[in-house]
Amino acid sequence: MAACTPQTFGPELAGKMLQFTAGGPVFSALGAIMLWPAFVLRNTSPNAAACLLVLGFISAALCFATLMPMRFGGFVSDGGRILMLLRGSEEGRRWIGLAGLSGLSLAERPRNWPPQLFDMLGDSADGSPDAPYSDLLRHLWKADLREWDAAQASLERCLAQIECLAPPMRSGFYMAAAYFYARQLNDATTARTHFNKAEGPGVHQKSDLHIVRAAVLLAEGRSAEALPELDLAVASLRNKAPSATEPLHEDIAAMRNAALLNSGK
Repeated sequence: MAACTPQTFGPELAGKMLQFTAGGPVFSALGAIMLWPAFVLRNTSPNAAACLLVLGFISAALCFATLMPMRFGGFVSDGGRILMLLRGSEEGRRWIGLAGLSGLSLAERPRNWPPQLFDMLGDSADGSPDAPYSDLLRHLWKADLREWDAAQASLERCLAQIECLAPPMRSGFYMAAAYFYARQLNDATTARTHFNKAEGPGVHQKSDLHIVRAAVLLAEGRSAEALPELDLAVASLRNKAPSATEPLHEDIAAMRNAALLNSGK
């Protein structure tokens, strides 16, 4: 998995995204060249030839597998993405926007994400594996802009389509839902339901759960239990880009003040 951050947002972005997506299969294809020296060295250096044969065969197999246009568990292969981009389809435009926003999410706070990339997402209610991701990013964007109704609408649309993703891929969506229901809607029951799902096996880091757990505990009126979770949440953000985590630090400060007030400290 790799992330990219676009520097421009014009028509040239499609070509740049095509190069980026093709990078993996091209690198694997170059690795398959090792099959040739393996053949040449088969008599003079059989051990080296065997190593090169295995590496070359694995690279060739990876190249073939990633170039096959397949969908599985919410993922689309590189070949499928390349085909989308070559066709200039709506789904291909969405992939460009998603890839750019995913890269920016590691370095910039949501309210600073460029609207041009959201324009590329188009209609996300079509049941494609990318649709929930589109709505999740739009939810984070609107939430940081304090447009709560739009943020809630995107979140609910996202959750309505979550079944198209493999179970391990859903944890991050449940985390966002638990956090929003706890912090903005003060609905502790629904927040706890989503949080219990987020705690299951998934691709998220367990340290990311601290701030969500604190928000849920605070909504449940368990302020004393929320305070140590907030300390752990601050520690979990230290190795992340300051700009990207700025809204989380703001929320942590607000939750800490509320927890201290409610617990009488």
